[in-house]
Amino acid sequence: MPRAKLSNVSLKQLMAELKKRQAKLADLVAQRDELTEQIAELEAVAGVETAPAKRRGRPPGKAGKKGARAAGKPLVEYVRGALAKVRKGLSVKEIEAKVLAAGYPTKAETIYGPIMKVLATGFKKVERGVYALKKGAAAAVKAAAAPRKAGRKRGVFKETAEQFVLGLAKGGGATSAQVNKKWKAAGRAGTAAVTLSKLTKAGKLKREKLAEGKGSTYTLA
Repeated sequence: MPRAKLSNVSLKQLMAELKKRQAKLADLVAQRDELTEQIAELEAVAGVETAPAKRRGRPPGKAGKKGARAAGKPLVEYVRGALAKVRKGLSVKEIEAKVLAAGYPTKAETIYGPIMKVLATGFKKVERGVYALKKGAAAAVKAAAAPRKAGRKRGVFKETAEQFVLGLAKGGGATSAQVNKKWKAAGRAGTAAVTLSKLTKAGKLKREKLAEGKGSTYTLA
C-alpha cells in the first residue's frame, strides 16, 4: 500500500504519530540501558574488554593533542567522587550527571556505557541500576579529598639552640642526659645531639665520656 503524501496528512494526525513514536523511543532507550548494564556485567565477569568503536574524522596514525586526557583524572575517580557522599547509592543516570557536572572531559553525548564498565568492577550494586561505594571505600575517598594538615610549626624561642646548650654547660657542666631532658622541657623538638656535636667541633664545648654508663659530660671550653 503506497504511503500517504505528507501534504495530505493533517496536523492532528502528525501530532498523534509523533506521540506514538516518542513513546516507543522511551521504551527503546530503557531497553538499551538495561542491555548495556547486562553487557558490562558479563564483560566484567568474563574479563573481556569490548574494542572501542571507530571514531570518525581524524585518520588513523595521526595523534591528537598530547596529554588531553592524560592530564586529567581517570573516569573511575570521577565516579568515586560522585558516590563518596551518597551511602544509599545513585542510579547510573545520576552518576553520569554528577560526573559531567564535575568536569569530566568528553565530547560524547553520553558516557553511560563507559560508566557501566567502571561500575562493574570494584563497586557495590545496591539494586538494579543503582550503585554505591563498597564498605570502606567511602572513607578512603573522603580521606584522600580532605586537605592535609599543616606540618608542625617550628618553635620560636628567645635563645638559639647553641645559646641554650651553652647556658646549660656553664659552671660544673651538664651531662648529655641532663641537656636533653631540659631541651625537651623547654618545648624543643627532637634532641640536643646535633647542637652538642656542632659546638664540640667548633671548640666551644669540651666533651668527656662518663666513667659509668652511656653519655658524656659537656663543659664550656
